[in-house]
Amino acid sequence: MTTFTWHLAPHDPLVLGTGRRLPATLPRMSHALPLPATLAGAVRARFADGANDLSPVEATKLLDQISLRGPWLQRGDTVLVRAPLHVRAHQRDVLYPTLTKLAQGEGVYRPAGAEGIVDFAKIELAGAHKLSPLNEFVSLDVACDLLLGACAKLPDAGDLAEFEGRVHVSINAESQTAEPAALFSSSGVRYGDDVTIGVEVTGPHDASKSLERVFVLGGESRVVARREGADFPAFSDVCWRYEEALKRHGGEAPLLLLMLATPASYSTSEHDLGAGWIPPWLTAKGEVDGLSGLRFELVSIATDRFVPVSGWSLATRPNGATQGVQRAVRRLVPAGTVYALRVVGGGADAYLRACERFWWRPIDESVSGNAGAHLAAPHRDGYGLVLPGLWWPTQRR
Repeated sequence: MTTFTWHLAPHDPLVLGTGRRLPATLPRMSHALPLPATLAGAVRARFADGANDLSPVEATKLLDQISLRGPWLQRGDTVLVRAPLHVRAHQRDVLYPTLTKLAQGEGVYRPAGAEGIVDFAKIELAGAHKLSPLNEFVSLDVACDLLLGACAKLPDAGDLAEFEGRVHVSINAESQTAEPAALFSSSGVRYGDDVTIGVEVTGPHDASKSLERVFVLGGESRVVARREGADFPAFSDVCWRYEEALKRHGGEAPLLLLMLATPASYSTSEHDLGAGWIPPWLTAKGEVDGLSGLRFELVSIATDRFVPVSGWSLATRPNGATQGVQRAVRRLVPAGTVYALRVVGGGADAYLRACERFWWRPIDESVSGNAGAHLAAPHRDGYGLVLPGLWWPTQRR
């Protein structure tokens, strides 16, 4: 198997609907980036040799062979990722990270079952506000600064991307004429001329060379052109930032921050709304493969409302038809969510070891796929990729 990096340049605005049903006269919402499963489905379809209908065996083979890490935005040589959700804009468009204890009754979008955790992310700065959808993207350098407790300038979305809405008329299938008063709208995101979508794809050796350069991504058959591009930076490229942060704080023990760079899914059950908001290993022993001798305890979380995801399944309908069925809605933990963990055990090098272990890797790899529903294991679709950080209690604002 070989890993190669694609940079995808959309030819038109991409239709990346959120699934929220609104009146036809109101603009639909669009994701600023495709969900990992949307991108994974488009990529795997390229490896299906143009087949419109796959047998269960062939579909399972694709899920087993092709895995992805991403997406992210790429602007020239600059990698852009979601800003962490413990960050808000305040005074002169400066970004402040903050983690502080909530008073009784405070908290927005507190995940069900999390009542036992008393130390949640809270924005207590007067006049602080959430970021707009397109201001949520910051350069990787800025993201690392924020995850290490520094402040940063609010990015200017500029011509990064813009949302567009269109109103359509439903067509009668028999008469091929417009249905009276049957309007609906769609929303898309148009990226700047120098903005592409990055994704790392692992598949059969040299298979990408024979694939078409243009393919469909998202709704309404919008197309993107792919080219090979630069990989997502390795931890060795940013390690010095973490080393300097540890030196500045001497021997003071920090919390380990795990920020979701892509949404996370902790279930592939079609009859489960999403299996919650916390990685399964954190509710068990708090131990992670590759970090022997260390244990992690959750002490704080900054998150937002869940992200719904559905889609189209290749599974056979109950009546035996093979057209497929609509998937049940699953709930994803949104990108930007920050888990603050206490590290138990290990010496001074434990934090660097943990940051290197989690860098651009899935936060959980224990959830298996659902072969019956043709769902890959979430981590193989690119769900739950992590950017780590460090937080010292003296940084509380």
